Amino acid sequence: MVVPHGDNLLVTNAPAAAAALLAYTRWSRWGGGEDEPEQTIGLCWALLRRFGTSPYRAAAWWHLGQAAEALERPLTRKADEQVGPSERYADWNGIKRFLKWGVRYQWMRLGSHYAYDREAYRRILADHPDSHLADDAAWALATAPTGGEWEGYPDGPLAQLDAYQGFLNRYPTSPLRREALVEIGHLCRYLQTAYTDTVPDAERAAHWRARALATCREILEKYPGTIEAARAASAIAEIEAGLLIFGGEVEARERDRKAAKE
Repeated sequence: MVVPHGDNLLVTNAPAAAAALLAYTRWSRWGGGEDEPEQTIGLCWALLRRFGTSPYRAAAWWHLGQAAEALERPLTRKADEQVGPSERYADWNGIKRFLKWGVRYQWMRLGSHYAYDREAYRRILADHPDSHLADDAAWALATAPTGGEWEGYPDGPLAQLDAYQGFLNRYPTSPLRREALVEIGHLCRYLQTAYTDTVPDAERAAHWRARALATCREILEKYPGTIEAARAASAIAEIEAGLLIFGGEVEARERDRKAAKE
């Protein structure tokens, strides 16, 4: 059974803990406060600490990570109210209490918000690579905020593209493949712009133009009739017309993706 005990939860058997865990998470659709995701983190940590060979460990890491992500906005709002002008958000005591559960938050300058460091997802990949949650964990890492400002340069998008490509190479049949291709296509267009406008290099610009077209055509071929296919068709028309894409559009897409997830 699972019973509250101060700041922790006492777990006396793994199946009961798993059942309680699923009851709390419900696909991670928490309200806007801290109590439910924080209790989920405590429950997950108790299960992981007590049951080293439990078959529920991958799920516990997954739900811990999802709960930690759900707290990013509430913690940011609370810090905005409490952090004084002479203090640093990175040193705020409100995030330090989560360290007892192995949860660490970073302050992201770009966007001015806290971001969970995604360690739970790394543990899934390291300890449970054959879990049905492995591709979800890899995707969560690939889409983690970088905290950097691209400012039209290629370094940031190149690193992001490598993360998406690594995901596709490792999980070629994942249901998330379509979304990864969409992101890769968009990043290729951004790189075409970077090597056309910011750091001119005709050969590299042509390479990324060709790769953007190839990726969009793959989306059209493999996912006909979808919204992504329609957008890919529009992107092909824009590329062939010589239109470029700029950083603000990438940042807007990132905001839209996060809003859709929430």
